[in-house]
Amino acid sequence: MRISDHTAKMIVEKLKDVIDYDLNFFDQEGYIIYSTNSNRIDTYHEAAKECVKLNETIFVDNEKEYVGAKKGINIPVTIDGEIIAVIGITGNKDEVMKYGNIIKKMTEILVKEQLVEKNKLKKKDMNKYLFESLINELDDYGLYRYLESEDEKYVIVGKNSESRFLLKDSDQIYKILENNLSNNFVYSVFYGEIVILANNVDKIIIKKKLEKIRNQIHDAIDSRVYFGISGSFKMISQFKKNYDNCMVALDWLDNLQRKDCVVDYSTLDLGILLGSIKKDRIKKFKQVVLKDISDEDYNIYKDLIKIYATNNQSITKCAEDLFVHKNTVQYRLNKLRDITGLDPRNVEDFIRLYLAFILN
Repeated sequence: MRISDHTAKMIVEKLKDVIDYDLNFFDQEGYIIYSTNSNRIDTYHEAAKECVKLNETIFVDNEKEYVGAKKGINIPVTIDGEIIAVIGITGNKDEVMKYGNIIKKMTEILVKEQLVEKNKLKKKDMNKYLFESLINELDDYGLYRYLESEDEKYVIVGKNSESRFLLKDSDQIYKILENNLSNNFVYSVFYGEIVILANNVDKIIIKKKLEKIRNQIHDAIDSRVYFGISGSFKMISQFKKNYDNCMVALDWLDNLQRKDCVVDYSTLDLGILLGSIKKDRIKKFKQVVLKDISDEDYNIYKDLIKIYATNNQSITKCAEDLFVHKNTVQYRLNKLRDITGLDPRNVEDFIRLYLAFILN
């Protein structure tokens, strides 16, 4: 394992505030990767090499004893039993040796933190590649083997009301996913959407997690997220089909201006059809059916038709929900018929009116 120059610099810069002595960070070959004394960077230090070889702290009292050495101590930095570097403190042995153990521990903690972050970044990039490959149906046998199992799976896709997330928000969203999702989930944030693969997790639990994630994202970036969740499947080769189904579910939410935060594709009926209709066709359909309704009357008739449908075309119940007299409901239905040429009491005409009003 090799520590990068960037990591070495970061560690030394943090440690230099702890003690008032020059610090040196060596690689396993004894070369100084970074130092508070810039003149020593990239120079060889024989005592550091000896430190790695013997796996013990080396004290330097005589600068002529080791090539490139100065007075001080050199301490092995160990991670999981492997010496990955050496940290050195320049100064008289009696003065600097008291700092040896604390500097060693702090260095090892900082290295571990950097390794964790590096692994997270690798995981993040790997997940993005996995989903890009699955969505684009790339022929990657190794990928399929990595994700294949007999467990029940679900795809989840999340978008906000603008159908995209800003690049600057992606890291915050990813962190929220990371804090809420276990190893049974693979997830990524890219191309303006959240993509999640759930493996062997009950759908009820998934929905509860999505609700929590949605609330946290709203608190963090003031954006409302909507999730589409697929039906269950087992073969990873079915990912793309189920990803597309999530998009249909989200389009259904958008087309009908629904307020649900999670829509389950497997529960859709009419939504499967309506979610697939293109925006320009919806616009044209609404123009044809509702063209003669004025803007000021639009919401009155929209509420009328929606409540009329909810109450199975019952005039009495419709009047109760609208807080108006039955005669008012009758009058509005007749007026709507006169304006559009479509009679809400006729099944075919009602369907046309209902779709025209509910589609966004």
